[in-house]
Amino acid sequence: MSEGDVPIPRPRPERPEDQTATANQLENANQAASNMPASEAGAACADCPAGFKLEYKSRYTEAGQKDKTPNRYTKEVWVPAKEFIFLIGQDRKLTVRTNPPMADAEWEVKPIGSHSGTPTPNKGKGAEFTWVPKVTASQRPVGGSKSPNKPVGYEITVKLTRGRSTTYTEKIEQDVRDIIRQEYVDYRSLAAKKTSLHVPYRDQIVTAPREEFLNNNNYASHRVVLNSGMLELLQAVEAEYGERVTVNSSWRCPQRNKAVGGVPNSNHQHGGAIDMAPGNYNSTRGTQAGRTAILNLYRAALRAKETAGGRMVLLEKGTKALQTGNTDLPLPNAKNPDENNDGLRDNDTTSVGKLNIASHVHIDKEPPGGGNDD
Repeated sequence: MSEGDVPIPRPRPERPEDQTATANQLENANQAASNMPASEAGAACADCPAGFKLEYKSRYTEAGQKDKTPNRYTKEVWVPAKEFIFLIGQDRKLTVRTNPPMADAEWEVKPIGSHSGTPTPNKGKGAEFTWVPKVTASQRPVGGSKSPNKPVGYEITVKLTRGRSTTYTEKIEQDVRDIIRQEYVDYRSLAAKKTSLHVPYRDQIVTAPREEFLNNNNYASHRVVLNSGMLELLQAVEAEYGERVTVNSSWRCPQRNKAVGGVPNSNHQHGGAIDMAPGNYNSTRGTQAGRTAILNLYRAALRAKETAGGRMVLLEKGTKALQTGNTDLPLPNAKNPDENNDGLRDNDTTSVGKLNIASHVHIDKEPPGGGNDD
């Protein structure tokens, strides 16, 4: 695994009384290529010079020299196969070298699957070799899917001709963080309807703090989500509401978003939106108890938006907004009292109708960053 990265642990069982410290539960996720057999991830080469190994470089291993944020980049520029982090497309370059340097090295790079594009060039000679994976929309999955994407990978073969000739082969593959990040590159550059969401940082891909976040999640088997603020919004809402809520919808990767007909730049895609409902809301929806609960949650979200940097709060039925965003339902007053203590004016049949059919409360924030890269 990359220096500074941490493995994805299995989360402890949820406890109903644990309603706080959502942010403290977050542990950075990583499903590294270390699961590959040793023969594929850099086993010793019996006929190679003493100490011989291959090392790799990308813009993301280089970026760690300036940005020291934990779990975002690697600490070293040149790393072994099992620690290599990379994305492809838009002329991103990948480089491999021999260590120690061997000028007679002859290289060949083969893609592992057509989705890995076409290495250009795919052959070369020298102590270092750089290739650019050329990819097209027909090679990359941009049509929508409810399954995880395959990792981009390459088989690298080096032939050493100095002294006794020998050939050595190993493989590099994206880990789950880069598989997810690659989707954003693909949808920015190759999709028919391109998105403008930035490529997320690796450290924004974290362990899902609750089982609910794994529902409708293409990467549920890895137990990860992308978070650019949705977990902090949820924590703020629950603090205002005073109890735990049910998460109906959270992060959607671009492939999932396309598959379910989401808008191209949905805030759910960058991990900045949550749809939520009161606990046990399915059994009380449409009753006075249900109306009171969803109203209290909606008002809690309006308050949390101000304290947690939110952008929009909506009362919704499915995808339809029932109330103008960021506005409260009419409050009781002397002329319009609330004698039944449900939080509404007693004569406000319009608000009662909205609360009877509301399915959830939505809260989101603006997407972070921008540009072609993370």
